[in-house]
Amino acid sequence: MLKKIHFFANNVQQEMKPVTIEVNKNIDEEINKYKKLYLIAKKEKIQLQEELLNQYEKETKLLKSIKNENTNKYDDLQRKYNALSKSKLGKIQLAYWRRKK
Repeated sequence: MLKKIHFFANNVQQEMKPVTIEVNKNIDEEINKYKKLYLIAKKEKIQLQEELLNQYEKETKLLKSIKNENTNKYDDLQRKYNALSKSKLGKIQLAYWRRKK
């Protein structure tokens, strides 16, 4: 990972300066690598969240349509029951069904 650069120098500070530059380049490369990985993970997370939101919206729409359908059926049955209970023959029929239970 590290490449040592040796110079003929009078003191240690002159020799450490090029090595420090090489280390900083390697650190910058590692930082850039992890930044790219982070951005890829972030994009995948956003894509998954969008898919989840779309699926949630579809399910919500489906549930609303089923609810409306059931409400319409209930209203129709309620209307028929009210019509049956208001007529003379319907009252007799309802009384018969209650006794039969």
